[in-house]
Amino acid sequence: MSEDLRRRREDEIVNKEKQVKELQRQRFGFGGELEKERTRLFQPIQDRIAKAIEAFAKAQGFDFIVDKGGEMAFLYANPALDKSNDIITRLGYKPNPALLQQNQ
Repeated sequence: MSEDLRRRREDEIVNKEKQVKELQRQRFGFGGELEKERTRLFQPIQDRIAKAIEAFAKAQGFDFIVDKGGEMAFLYANPALDKSNDIITRLGYKPNPALLQQNQ
């Protein structure tokens, strides 16, 4: 095999490897097709679960529902108990007016 032919073959291989990596990124990387499809399929289920948890909490008079699996996470928190704006004010900043209306 001549040096020129060998070099062209190597360039073809390198280009094919780049194409494969780009295709992998598009399909499986951050914001790729797999992630978008997973979101499309799971989001309606997650929304339905969140609404059911919120309805249950309100019906039972609960202020919080905590997920005990893994790290502690709140599945529901009564917005009336959110004290973020009080802390922001105490730090000497002015709370976002849009956030003030959400908590009232």
